[in-house]
Amino acid sequence: MMVMGADVTHPAPTGGNRELSKSVAAVIASISPDLMQYAAVVRQQDRVRIKDKATREVIDAMELIVTDLLNVFGKHNNRLPDKIIFYRDGVSEGQFETVLREELTAIQKACASLQQGYEPGVTFIVVQKRHHIRFNPTDPRARNVNPGTVVDTHITHKREFDFYLCSQEGIQGTSKPAHYHVLYDDNNWSSNALQSFTYYLCHAYMRCCRSVSYPAPTFYSHLAAFRARDWLKGSRPQDHLLDQNRFRVNAVQQSRMFFL
Repeated sequence: MMVMGADVTHPAPTGGNRELSKSVAAVIASISPDLMQYAAVVRQQDRVRIKDKATREVIDAMELIVTDLLNVFGKHNNRLPDKIIFYRDGVSEGQFETVLREELTAIQKACASLQQGYEPGVTFIVVQKRHHIRFNPTDPRARNVNPGTVVDTHITHKREFDFYLCSQEGIQGTSKPAHYHVLYDDNNWSSNALQSFTYYLCHAYMRCCRSVSYPAPTFYSHLAAFRARDWLKGSRPQDHLLDQNRFRVNAVQQSRMFFL
């Protein structure tokens, strides 16, 4: 199994350096059986103006990125994964169809290009954090719901596979659950199994000794994208940093979680 996380960070709306005004995308993938070691590919998005926006959420060159990460996985494990679990951050509901169509197709093409007949099961999940849903415990003496609380009925979509998971302990204020949308799943996960697996991944974040608010792969993709944006703020020429919009990362460091 290979677990992946992806995120796109967008620039501030103010002007300034043209390179800093472009979006940065990061895709990370687990390369160890215990799902604790990850490799990363980070690239600068092409500047495409759509209506009033000069950025785009769909990750460019996704097929090449996934191909590279699958090769790294194969190098470390002497085989290719039989399942791919893909957690996608930063996508609004209005972008679901476009992101799913383009990025899922790219993942499937990458798999087909590596080996004839290679078709791993793919589960494509969007993680949303920007919403106004909060849960209150039934016990008035309790301040927050317990970590691991899942809500998948009543307030979720009737025809879609989605759920809320409050995976972190509320240390201060009211705990905010993450909203998970399972847009595609040919691994045939049961809802309980996928919810439990997602909750376990929230305990795998290396910067914290307790569970965090959403799965470690999405956290890592966020960190990798912001690390690359910091590189752009430096004084090095762009051609030293980028190779056809892909950030140059030493081959040894690529699988050593340089973004932590």
